[in-house]
Amino acid sequence: MHLLKSREHLESLGLHSSSFPTLEGASRSSTNTARLRTLLRLQVARLHRASYWGDIRHAVGVKAGVPAEKLDALDAYEDCPLFSERERAALAFAEEVTRAEGHVSDPCIRHLRMQFSEAGALELMFVIGYQIFGNRFANAFRLAPRGFS
Repeated sequence: MHLLKSREHLESLGLHSSSFPTLEGASRSSTNTARLRTLLRLQVARLHRASYWGDIRHAVGVKAGVPAEKLDALDAYEDCPLFSERERAALAFAEEVTRAEGHVSDPCIRHLRMQFSEAGALELMFVIGYQIFGNRFANAFRLAPRGFS
């Protein structure tokens, strides 16, 4: 059973969703590509075992032009030739933020700064943080995958 079905349902619970489109829109007007943002979101969902978001992010990735083979290879991004150095830096950052509750090692930060501007790195953190929120929300209310991918 899905406890949360719509914006109207969120608002009936006293959770006003008017800020959600603004937050999502902010990450769309970005210095990073839609494909990279999709990889990050799927990685964070995967790390949190958030199957609801994993299903959605996989489908969005395919629609954005990311090969399914690449999406399915996220477990091996560090050594997989399908990922660029820039993607590896972003995915490592996402993994450390997600696993270490925000603590990121100095080598990871150095690697990130070699690949991204300050604005780009800040945007990555926004995308990661927003997905972490979404994962926790979906997991808390036991939202099941909807079969998008």
